[in-house]
Amino acid sequence: MRAVVTGGAGFLGSHLCDRLIAEGWDVLALDNLITGVDSNVGHLLKFPRFRVARADVSMYIDVPGPVDYAHITPSGSPSRRKRSFCWPQPANVTVIPRFRRSMKNIGAT
Repeated sequence: MRAVVTGGAGFLGSHLCDRLIAEGWDVLALDNLITGVDSNVGHLLKFPRFRVARADVSMYIDVPGPVDYAHITPSGSPSRRKRSFCWPQPANVTVIPRFRRSMKNIGAT
C-alpha cells in the first residue's frame, strides 16, 4: 500500500507518516517547509519505504505510480506562519480541490 501525505513534515502530517510507516505502508511526504520542518520526519529517513520531497501542492503534483491513500494536511502553525506569507485559509481552499483532482487522476482514494 502506498500513501501520499501533504504537509508531511508538519506536526500532524509527520505523526500520520509515523503511523503509516509503522503499519507497513510506503509513504511519500510532500511539504513546502514553510511551516513544516525536516526534523519532524528525519527519523523516518532510515526506512526505505519512506520518501520526503519538497513540493508546492498549490501547483499540480505529478506522483508517478499507484497511490492507495492520499491525505491532505491543512496549513497550520500560526507561530511559523507569522514569519511567512503563507495564510492558511486561501491556501487550504485552493490547494485541497487541486490536490484531490491530481490524486483522483491516478486513482487514489
